[in-house]
Amino acid sequence: IGLAETYAAQKQPEKAFELIRTESKKPSAPESLHDFLAGFALQYGKYDIALDEYRQLLAIHPNSAPLYSHLGIVYSQRGDLPNAIAHFQRAVSLSPRRFTSVALLARTLNQAGRTQEAIQAYRAALAIDPHNALMLNDLAFLLAESGANLEEALRLAKQAVALGPQESNFADTLGWVYLKQGHIDSALQIFRTTVQQNPDSPDFRYHLGVALWRSGDAPNAKSQLQTALAKGPSPKVGEEIRGILRTALAR
Repeated sequence: IGLAETYAAQKQPEKAFELIRTESKKPSAPESLHDFLAGFALQYGKYDIALDEYRQLLAIHPNSAPLYSHLGIVYSQRGDLPNAIAHFQRAVSLSPRRFTSVALLARTLNQAGRTQEAIQAYRAALAIDPHNALMLNDLAFLLAESGANLEEALRLAKQAVALGPQESNFADTLGWVYLKQGHIDSALQIFRTTVQQNPDSPDFRYHLGVALWRSGDAPNAKSQLQTALAKGPSPKVGEEIRGILRTALAR
């Protein structure tokens, strides 16, 4: 493993990979080497090998929550969200208080657009670690997006910002909650700062554009939204931007 890590540090991952694979095929190879190979394969995008190694380990340890989580991560990296979710759910069922598994389940459900299930999973994660800023932020954003409970969303977003004052994503979520509540000036103040600090973020420019639109500043709103579109947003955000430009800001 030490030599493989040296190869990797020297930016020779293929050499490292072949060395580990060769050693792992020996009958005397310890489980730790297979675990290392699986993690290494995952890191370098060799997902089929990572799956094979983790499955072999799971056959030896069929009730291992960490192994189910690792498999979930591999499936997630491959873009297979249903399988990722199924493995994270199995990990959580085996170890309900294991924060990592619950957090991975929450984020993957969110990624898959399964909002209500994601909200439930985020709440479960925060029941384990109430001061996890990332979980606080993600749940606040989901609640704001769904309009379910803006007061709770505001409280959670403020907690996240207090725990991570330098995190632009947390500030952006707080601004989004303010905007959903109709506090446009507060939202604009935050969004202007986040865009200034992160000029290439399509999401931040999108949020600033929406806030400018809501404030009645159509020309600047249109400019920000067009720039956001040029920055390569996610399909969902891109569709929302085009919808606003096509209707409210068509002139």
